[in-house]
Amino acid sequence: MQDVATAVRMADSIHGWFKASLPVGEFLAEYSRAGGTYHSALVYGKLAKEIARWGKLTRWNTVLLQ
Repeated sequence: MQDVATAVRMADSIHGWFKASLPVGEFLAEYSRAGGTYHSALVYGKLAKEIARWGKLTRWNTVLLQ
């Protein structure tokens, strides 16, 4: 996650800025191919691998974009 240096204008919402390890165009293409533009949950940080493991246990289609 990236630090936000400007004023927080969405203080009452969940938000954040992240830098993907892929170039942004590649990340968005992979995200779209994985169905991210339809039903999705975007998880980042230490919990991502745990959520992916839980997804496998529940037999949900989980994709880890790196």
